[in-house]
This record gives sequence, structure tokens and C-alpha cells, in this order.
Amino acid sequence: MSAIYHPGSALRDYLKPFLRVLPAWKSRRLLVVAKGFAQTGGSTLSEGCRAVRGGRVTSWVWKASLLLQHLPWTELLALQLGRLRIRQKDWRLVVHDLTALPKPWAEQMEGLSTVYDGCTGELVTGYTCVMSIGVGAKEWDLHPIRCTLVNPADKKFRSQNTVIQQHLLGISDAQIGGDLLHVFDCGFDDEKHFAFCDDKLDVPWMIRLKEDRCVQFRKERHPVMLVGKTLLAEGKPDRDGMIIASATIGVLLPSLKVKKRGSPIPQRNYTLVAVKRPQFITPMLLLLNAPKLTAKEAALAYLDYLDRFEIEHCFRLWKQTCRPARVQMMKAPRIQGLINLQMLLLDFLLREHEKGREPFGGGLWAILQKRYVHEQETLILSPYVVAKAVRELLLEDRLRAPIRSRHSLPEPSPCQFSIFTPAELDTVTC
Repeated sequence: MSAIYHPGSALRDYLKPFLRVLPAWKSRRLLVVAKGFAQTGGSTLSEGCRAVRGGRVTSWVWKASLLLQHLPWTELLALQLGRLRIRQKDWRLVVHDLTALPKPWAEQMEGLSTVYDGCTGELVTGYTCVMSIGVGAKEWDLHPIRCTLVNPADKKFRSQNTVIQQHLLGISDAQIGGDLLHVFDCGFDDEKHFAFCDDKLDVPWMIRLKEDRCVQFRKERHPVMLVGKTLLAEGKPDRDGMIIASATIGVLLPSLKVKKRGSPIPQRNYTLVAVKRPQFITPMLLLLNAPKLTAKEAALAYLDYLDRFEIEHCFRLWKQTCRPARVQMMKAPRIQGLINLQMLLLDFLLREHEKGREPFGGGLWAILQKRYVHEQETLILSPYVVAKAVRELLLEDRLRAPIRSRHSLPEPSPCQFSIFTPAELDTVTC
């Protein structure tokens, strides 16, 4: 016997803690907007409101836009962080990275800057976002923590680094990932960031280094790439031809204040892990604020950095299932509110995927097997499949619902939502 799965009820249950702290009219509108985004798989307010409300949505778009800006996000995100504090006991890493929100055709939206579009490889106008996620042990065991939009037009804006630091401090103050390893990409290779992570966050961290840096090694100053190649030349390759070596190095931190004028620049000791992979010419250099590592610990640090790519999967899932680049709101605070809501929807889809992997996952697995598995095929359950199922079930519920108002337009047909249809489902022949 398979249970009946209702995505609308599942979404309402997920948002219930947030709806309880809002006034009745705000909670109703928030649920309507969330259902609209979940059904259309997009960020266009008019499409999301029409998907749930039907008929004319001009006033609803305006109301939903204001709602996203003026919701008490500090209180709502605090509730979400409370959920994450319970889950983090099963995490292995906390990963932070920057991503671009390209909007190449936008001209009047505030705070637009030049960003790198990873899809086209071009520099376009858009926004920069910093996202943090928790990574568990299983596949797709991802937990979005927070995503912050960098808005240079904000009156309180000082620099992108300041926005990143405030983002990280908000996570640290919420007691998220205090004992976990925090992993950063090479975009965070900066002495000020090293000092900030040591003094303000006080967490274990690892950052991939760039090649243009000099460090203190064996009482002399050397380019870090030369130091890495020296360590690798002294190491022994394993069965696959990979060499992993580590050593203690010193890094000058000119951002730290000195007690007296003319005093030498402060220096701190870190651990450098150099990795030589047979398929690549250039070694990978990792910096950790940890004592000297054994060979096994250095290898584990390399594997932890490889898991940093999980945040790229989260970026891709967010951009393909929520389509934030389609947002047309003119104010950055409203876009930030939209991103906050999309982080909740993204976490909802990941939790539904987590339940769907279980034999009794609320009936979702049975529906997916019945709908998408053909003869001699096995369904590869992924969050993309769950997102497609949720969209289709919400659309079917909408099409079956009666028209509530005689002033409403006719119900939308399925072809109207074809532009939101994702890529074909992943199946594999047994």
C-alpha cells in the first residue's frame, strides 16, 4: 500500500514554523508565493502568482514583491538556522563560495556590477552572491545555510569582502559549523581573510592557494609554487602516481596591527598541503590553519577539498530549479528576499529527495516509480526528478481546482508552463 503524496501539504508543513510567526495575511501570501515558485520552477512573480491564483495578477505581483522585501527575514532565518543546528551533527564540512547571478539585459536594476557568467564564459552585468552549505556523508546530502546578495548600491556597502565577512559572522554567531572544517576556493586567497578566519570565526579552515604568493619556508622566503614542488620532489608517489606532501610554512599578515611603528610585519604559521596529480601539470596547493599533518591527514585534507565541489552541484540545482536569473524586480532588497525564499524552497526539495530515498518516503517514491520508470529501466532519484514531480503534481492540483472567481481568466493549460520544463529525467537501462 503506497501513501498519497501531496506536495502542497508537504510544502505547507515545511514552512509551518515560519508561517506561525507571521500575521495571518502575510502567512497566506507567503504560502501562495512559495507554491507559485515551486509550481513554475522560476523567479518571475507574475508566473508564480498566476500559477496559484489564476486570473489577473497585477496587484498580486506588487503585493508579493513588497512581501518579499518586508518579511522579518532576520527572525525567519534564525528559525532556519535553528533547524540546521540540529542537522549539523551529521555534517562533515561547511563550504563557502561565490557565484554569479548574471543579468546581461538588465539596465535599471540597482547594484548591478560586472560578473563572470560561467555558462557563456563572458563578463556580463549582474550580481555576485556568496553561499554557504553544509555537506553530509551521503550523495546529495546538502544543506543550504545562507545566500547573500552583494549590492554595491546599498548605503551601508563598504566592500565585497565586508559583505562576505558579515555573511560568515552571521553563520558563526548562529553556532553553525563551529567544530567542522570550513572549505574555501582560491577566490578567498587573501591575507586579510586568513586573519579574519583566525581571529573572528575561530574555526578550522582550508583554502586553495594561488601561485603568486611568497611564504616563509625553512627560514627563507620562497614562491609558494616552488615550495610545493620541493615538497613533492621529496615525496613518494602512490599506486596511482599521486604525490601528497605537507609542511609548515609562514605567511605574512600585513593587515594585522603592529604595536610599534617600524616593527616587523606579523607572521603566522600554517600548514601547506601540495598535491601532484598525474593528469595535471600544475600541483594543487592547499593552506590549512592546522598543526603539521601526517601523510594520512594530508590525504584526507585533499579529499575534503574535492568535496568542495558539492557547492557547485548546489549552485546548479538552485539556478536550474529556481531560475533566479529571471527575476525582474528592480530593488536589490526585494531580490534578496526572493533569494531567501528560494533557499528555503531549495532546502525543501533536498529534504523531499532525502525522504524519497527511504522505502516509506511519504508516497513520493511510489509516485516517481509509477510515473517515470518504464520497462527495463531504473530511476536515478535526484533532486531534479523530485523538483519535476513536485511541479507536475502542483500543476495537476491547480488544473483540477474550480475557478473561484467569475472575474478570473480561464485556467492555464499545461503548454503555458512548457518553458519551465527541466531537462529530461535521468534514467539508466538495467
